[in-house]
Amino acid sequence: MPFIALPAGTLHVREAGNGPRVLLLIHGNCASSRWWNNLLCSPPEGLRLLAPDLRGCGESMRPGSGYDVATLATDLHAVLDACGVECCDIVGHSLGGAVALQMALDAPQRCRSLLLATPAPADGMPLQAPFSWLGAERTAQLFPNIALNRTVLTRALPRVAPGLHDPAALAELLDDALACEHAAVAGFTASLMAFNVIELLHSLTCPTLLLAGALDPLVPPLQLQATTTALPHSHLLIWPDCGHAPQLEHSQRFISLLTRWLADPAAVLNEAPLEWPFVEPTDPGLLRRLRQWVGLD
Repeated sequence: MPFIALPAGTLHVREAGNGPRVLLLIHGNCASSRWWNNLLCSPPEGLRLLAPDLRGCGESMRPGSGYDVATLATDLHAVLDACGVECCDIVGHSLGGAVALQMALDAPQRCRSLLLATPAPADGMPLQAPFSWLGAERTAQLFPNIALNRTVLTRALPRVAPGLHDPAALAELLDDALACEHAAVAGFTASLMAFNVIELLHSLTCPTLLLAGALDPLVPPLQLQATTTALPHSHLLIWPDCGHAPQLEHSQRFISLLTRWLADPAAVLNEAPLEWPFVEPTDPGLLRRLRQWVGLD
């Protein structure tokens, strides 16, 4: 089952494990299912892992449109249908976190739990300097020229994932990003800035764990405060030594957390909430890191 036919083309889906409990893994922007390799190579006992390449990424179809969060969620519901999955747990990273939330809103009976790793905020990605003067539409149009530039990516990835020190892994992430469809990166970026389901989250009853990295230059933990507050059964966990890719920067810790979460979500949700000792999005230090991330400094 490496490819699943959809009306717009085919989605590439990797599968690992043969357990009775299904776990859907959704990658982020400028990425592919290979961001889940640590899980796919050693699937936890009792799980069946499904890791699709989103349209425009990896080995999946590359249509000219359909790169909004709602369409991505529809694609993945079709994947679950094709795989005979009625209910599953979902892990979403970055853009994949927004897609996971949309899937849960579209079909709440299908989602047993959500683990959102450094997810896009449910009230939309804010337009930060140095892009704010461009406006959302122009930023989305220009962003692929920055994000899919080898020189910029080579400088940016160590800052985006400061806990990842394996040169081979960084090279693989670089290749994945450069292989993404230009239209996909532009569409994902525009959709994440427009994404806003914050007023709908009160209807979700599934347990939801949000995982943030204190060193994340893309989604600082403070940006997830509104999302966490709006979700009725949620908890925000912040790793102080982590950037935007916890599943890669601290893979064994991530797998341990995932295993504990799936075994007893209530125990994780009942942990003491963290304070918010983090910089405001307008903090000059954060803006400087954003400029460094895109290679402007």
